[in-house]
Amino acid sequence: MREEIDLSKMSLLELIERIREYEKKYGKNLKEFMDEFDEDEASYEELVDVFIWEELEEELKRRLDRERVVLEAANGDILKILAPLRLRVLSILARNGPMTLTQIAKKIKKTQASALMALKPLVRIGLVNVRIVSGRKIYWTNVREITIKLA
Repeated sequence: MREEIDLSKMSLLELIERIREYEKKYGKNLKEFMDEFDEDEASYEELVDVFIWEELEEELKRRLDRERVVLEAANGDILKILAPLRLRVLSILARNGPMTLTQIAKKIKKTQASALMALKPLVRIGLVNVRIVSGRKIYWTNVREITIKLA
């Protein structure tokens, strides 16, 4: 029997954690997995996993395509981004659009290592996106407003 998932009750962090579980299980992201996926040769478990994985990815995309993100203090989302440098990086990306690590480091007047350390948690919880273009990682965000729920 298929597990029931109520996406509306999952926090942003829970969505990302569930997606990461599938990425760890299969050793690749959904797009890479689907490139090699053959529905006719897939096991029942793989078919169910793909269905759930796709639902999780769609919900994450839907939430992050919005310019407003709600973080709830109760589940720990907020603790991952409240560091001043992370908020500064997020703000710079929101104002300037897609940037490389070098460009971000220059804007925040820090080393690339410091910029990367600030970016990693933002990428991990889905507030910042990253894509390789012409061999370079490009970072960007769609987020323009973050609301913090304390209770």
